[in-house]
Amino acid sequence: MKTLQERIQEDMKEAMKQKEEARLSTLRMLKAALKNKQIDLMHELSKDDVLKVIKSQVKQLADAAVLYADGGRQEAVTAAQAEIVLLESYLPAQMDDDMLEAKVRQALQEAGMQSKEQMGKAMGVAMKAVMGEADGSRVRSIVEKILAVFSVVMVGVGISQVASASASTPTFSADFVVTCLRIVRAFLLIFGVASINYLLVGGFKYMIASGRNDEVSFSLHKITIGLIGTVTVVCLYIVVTSMLQELTAS
Repeated sequence: MKTLQERIQEDMKEAMKQKEEARLSTLRMLKAALKNKQIDLMHELSKDDVLKVIKSQVKQLADAAVLYADGGRQEAVTAAQAEIVLLESYLPAQMDDDMLEAKVRQALQEAGMQSKEQMGKAMGVAMKAVMGEADGSRVRSIVEKILAVFSVVMVGVGISQVASASASTPTFSADFVVTCLRIVRAFLLIFGVASINYLLVGGFKYMIASGRNDEVSFSLHKITIGLIGTVTVVCLYIVVTSMLQELTAS
C-alpha cells in the first residue's frame, strides 16, 4: 500500500504530465513544506507528521482566503479554495457531528472525565479516540459541551442531596441549608455568565465564518453549549430560589 508521501509524489508527476499548473504548484508547495518539516524533526516523517503538515497548509490557505475576501480579491479566494480542496483530499474522511459526539462521549465516560478541570486530559482522550477523523477545534467544542453539561448536572445532584438531607434529618440546621443553597446559586450565576459568553462568542464566530464549514461547525457547537448551559442554569436557579424562599419563610 502506498504511503501518503508516495501518493503525493505520484500526483505531482501526473500533474506535470497533464500540465496542470495550479495543481502542480500546490503540490510543490506541499512537498517543500514536508521537506522543511523533515529537516526540523531530523527524521523521516510519520503519517501523523505528514497529516499535521497538510492540515497546517490548509489552515494557512483558509486564513489567506479570508484576507482575500476582505480585500475584494475574489479570484484569489477561488484559487485558495481550490488549493484547500486538493489538500483536503489527502486527509482522512471527517466524521459527521453526531458520530463524533457519540465517540467522544463514550471515550470520556470510559476514561472517567467529568469536569472542566480535566479539559487537558479529556482532549487527549478524545483526540486519540477520533484518530485524526475530526479537526481539533470540532473535538474541543464537543468536549467542552459534554463537560459543561455534566458539571451543571452535578450541581443539580448536589441541590437534590442538600434538599433530601434537610427534609429527612430533623437535626439538620436550616441555616446551614440556606447557606449551601446561596452558595449553589452563586455558582449558578457564574455558570450562567459562562454560558452566555459561549452564546455570544459562538454567534460572533458564526457571523465571521464566511461559509467555511469547519468554522461554521465550531461556532454552532459554541452556540449549542451556550444555549444548553443557559437553559439549564435558569431552570436550576428557579428551583434553588424557590427552595430558599420556602426555607426563609418558614
